[in-house]
Amino acid sequence: MKQAIFDILDWWVAELDAIWKNLRRLPSKQPLLYGSALGVDQHEILTSSKGFIFYPHTNTLSVGTAYLDLKLTDRRLPYGRAIAVARAKLVERTPIDPRVVYLVPQSKNFDNFAAIKKSALDPVLSELKSNRKKVSQLALLAGDVTIIVPHRYLALAVPSLKDTKSRSYVRAAFMSLLLMCVMTYTHAFLQLDSAEDELQTLILSKKKEAMSVRQSEEEKQKRADYLSSVYRAKNEALSVVKSLDELTALLPDGVWLTNLSVSGDGLEVSGYARDSSIVINALAASAVYRNPEFTAPVVRIQGESSERFDVKAGIRK
Repeated sequence: MKQAIFDILDWWVAELDAIWKNLRRLPSKQPLLYGSALGVDQHEILTSSKGFIFYPHTNTLSVGTAYLDLKLTDRRLPYGRAIAVARAKLVERTPIDPRVVYLVPQSKNFDNFAAIKKSALDPVLSELKSNRKKVSQLALLAGDVTIIVPHRYLALAVPSLKDTKSRSYVRAAFMSLLLMCVMTYTHAFLQLDSAEDELQTLILSKKKEAMSVRQSEEEKQKRADYLSSVYRAKNEALSVVKSLDELTALLPDGVWLTNLSVSGDGLEVSGYARDSSIVINALAASAVYRNPEFTAPVVRIQGESSERFDVKAGIRK
């Protein structure tokens, strides 16, 4: 999976490079191939029986001609396919086991590889590492031409040269980003939880206030109803008293009442009088009563000079 991703990225970079060269109208050439020597002031700090040379000012390790050249094709290949073809070529042309050599790409097109024995290169790399020297690129001598293999392609073939520190930085950056995301999410979640708690508290507070206002309104309504009933009872009491006062003033002497009933809008009286018409006329002439009438026939008491009457009348508002 990693190799497939690398092949795709490598193809993408190559396509962008080709577009850039076409835009600039520059001739296409291999960036890993140089016609000059490794530079001036070269200082050999390490030699081995294989003739390897390390140049500290450029961190370049030269293997000289201690490699086997494997020409694959004239066109660009994905790295995964190219390394498979290189192993097949090695098995086809030599009795060397591909597992005992490093197959190093000589160009960015992966059309040419160099097979370097692990038994020869590993001790040199170990010694450089013990001396705290970093190999940034590899130099291959091909006649008068020096082929420079940058660290990116060299690390593909030699796992021990992979930049673990950069990976550590990337891993640390990724973990830091992940931690920041987690902290941001946690902070947002805590803020949301706090906001929900505050909202619930506010809702409960408003509910209590609403209940208090409702109770207050109910109490006000009860007081208003009570005052209205008291006022109504007071008016009714005043009406009854007024009716009795008026009735006492209207009825002449010689009228006796046996029953008196006063309601909110009417009066009913029963009693005796020498002439019951006097009661009707008195009530009709009053400013308090209206529409007086008999509710039963007038009955004259035998042996007496009085009549029994039952009268009702309305009360004016």
